[in-house]
Amino acid sequence: MLRWFSFPLLLVAVSLSVQSAELSEVRWQGRWGDGLRDALILTPAADANAKQMQVHYWRKLNADWQQAELQFDALATVQQAQPLTLQWNIEGDPQQGSMQLVYQPADDTMTLHYTSVQQQGSMTMRRATPTTAAQSGAEPCLQPSAGAQAVTLRWHAPDAKAVYLAGEMNDWQADTLPLQRQADGDWALTLYLTPGRWAYKLVQDGQWLSDPLNPLRHPDGQGGFNSLLQIGATDPLFTPRANPAERGQLQTITLTGSDHAPHQVLIYRPAGSDPHTPLPWLLALHGYGMDRQQWVADGELPTLLDNLIAGQQIPPLAVVLVDGGKSFYQGATEQFLIRDLLPRVGHWGLSTQPKQRALLGVSMGGFGAFYLAYRHPQQFAQAVSLSGYFAPRPQAEWTPAGLQAMPPTRLYCGLQDHTSLASNQALQQQLQHAGVTPPFHYSAGGHTWHYWQGLLPDVIRELAQRIGTGSAS
Repeated sequence: MLRWFSFPLLLVAVSLSVQSAELSEVRWQGRWGDGLRDALILTPAADANAKQMQVHYWRKLNADWQQAELQFDALATVQQAQPLTLQWNIEGDPQQGSMQLVYQPADDTMTLHYTSVQQQGSMTMRRATPTTAAQSGAEPCLQPSAGAQAVTLRWHAPDAKAVYLAGEMNDWQADTLPLQRQADGDWALTLYLTPGRWAYKLVQDGQWLSDPLNPLRHPDGQGGFNSLLQIGATDPLFTPRANPAERGQLQTITLTGSDHAPHQVLIYRPAGSDPHTPLPWLLALHGYGMDRQQWVADGELPTLLDNLIAGQQIPPLAVVLVDGGKSFYQGATEQFLIRDLLPRVGHWGLSTQPKQRALLGVSMGGFGAFYLAYRHPQQFAQAVSLSGYFAPRPQAEWTPAGLQAMPPTRLYCGLQDHTSLASNQALQQQLQHAGVTPPFHYSAGGHTWHYWQGLLPDVIRELAQRIGTGSAS
């Protein structure tokens, strides 16, 4: 994720584009993957022959996009005319960072990329009129909509200076849903939420807190809990089977890798499966900084599989869950998966045939699913990326030949995803330039399990159909 805390004057080298007149004198704004909001305005240089532009930049805007912690002016010059492409080095940046700004004429947006020796990030910037600039921070859940239910949250904090709601309803942004102080010392906020389960926390004077008055809660993966709102009936596909005999089993296996270190592997096996018949299986990859339990605790994947299998919607299949830490499934983690894990799955009653195994990942795991399918195309029948975070580019560049050799791959991302949307759009454009067009699916949603669980039933059905039959089509 991109985080700067100071911005020196930018000195750049550029050549002016014909498009610059149409794109200048307009405020462009966007949000980085970590939620920080920035904006800029381009202005042609006074001397047209100088082939230079001025950039006015707003850094760290507040929730209504009006006040910024930093502003600066920079003299810019352009790298490419069609499409307009700006590139500059950030002088004084301790990470030796550089910026690239590319106009996307197809959808009238700009993509801003930051690259340094330690990290990379990207965001999509859109035009902002004086009206929309002030309104762009408004969250859809504050307005009534078809099928949505009004819910009022109350929080008792008479001494608090500010209280916000952060959760799946606003993609976990810490400052876009303020509660209003009441005369009795309570704070209140009315939301309009569609049916489903919504995780949230309260942010009181900068401190993230679960709701002590709400008994519904769930581990947040960081040692604490998220509070939960259930709107409407619980989805039966994510309700545990009443008959225990129809519930699959989770088994932890310790595997010593070629690095001589022990690795914990968690395996889901469906109820009633024949231990002597090799099962098709999914390698499910978790998000950044999480562990193998994320797919169980947050994704409730075993419960979903139990219901799909019991309802005969999919054939029996297994799931393998591993720990990827913050590796993006590269380096030592990639070596363990390919060199140590895959050759041994037959010992656990899983199919050793590549046509009977697939990759599935969320966030960092979505990147991992795409990356492993690219690097090892003969090892998997299909890959699915849910909100993959592609800003940290792989150690090896994607090549047209490598992309064309990949197994069938699908990519999904929410249109309100402040973490991964820009990098998915950038990857889609890169693949199109390479002549490769795997399906990208965009729909309403954030970087949340609420969004991913809405996709999972259909995703699992598709994957099971391919690996369950071993189809090579």
